[in-house]
Amino acid sequence: MHLTNHRFILFFFTTLMFLTGCNYVQIMHINTYSNNSIFEKSANIHKVENDSLSIRFFFWSDGGLLQTAFENKLSKPLYLDWKKSSLIVNDIKLNFWEDQLELYKSDYYNNFLVSTKQDASSIGITYAGTTYSFSKTFKPERITFIPPKSIFPKASFKLWSPDTYMILSNYKKDIIYNKNYYYEDFTTDNTPSRFRFFSTYSLTEGITNEKYFDVGFYISRIENIPTKIFKKHFNEIKAANKFYFYLPKGTKGIKGSSLPYKIYDDDPIYN
Repeated sequence: MHLTNHRFILFFFTTLMFLTGCNYVQIMHINTYSNNSIFEKSANIHKVENDSLSIRFFFWSDGGLLQTAFENKLSKPLYLDWKKSSLIVNDIKLNFWEDQLELYKSDYYNNFLVSTKQDASSIGITYAGTTYSFSKTFKPERITFIPPKSIFPKASFKLWSPDTYMILSNYKKDIIYNKNYYYEDFTTDNTPSRFRFFSTYSLTEGITNEKYFDVGFYISRIENIPTKIFKKHFNEIKAANKFYFYLPKGTKGIKGSSLPYKIYDDDPIYN
């Protein structure tokens, strides 16, 4: 009876730890390994540019939605060719354009544009009016026309699967906002993910005398931060060169942090 009581108490506190334990957010830091890339430290933005075109990269989102801002610096049009542009993730090519119809379905506001906004982490367009839903079938645009002295924003792939998270093995522990957090740094050799953004453009709609940008990125640091701290200090943590996602409840995301769900009969404490 005494042994049974001890096991019941252990099971109760183990369950309580799981239900009330600290939940964590995993934050991925993005760095570049390309010599042609520029880092705007004041805004934490990676970009590439030449005399004709500038491309800024924004990663801040749940799951790492890749957002880009193409700026035509010229006084004449530029043309992007999506058939000849790709995202390459760990050497796997992903196409921005496919020669097939797509179904688009969404809730929308009416077409009264209020404002466009670009900050250090994202690009947004604000509408006002009554919401409505619609769906349509369309063929994706292969060639994008960018008018002179204008910016074209585009969102494409998510960089991380929502069902996947990293277990930090060689992690370090530190303090953020008076709470413990865990982190691990990576190089281009041991990073969990590398990706390249390859974009082809031209000064003619027929894409003659084409030029391109090829810029590479990798995950350089992963931080596991308590969810409460993340939400409370969201605006301070937010940065264009990071993305985040929520770890499963009760998971710290570090090696050896699993909770003892099973009570073993041969536990030496009670034998």
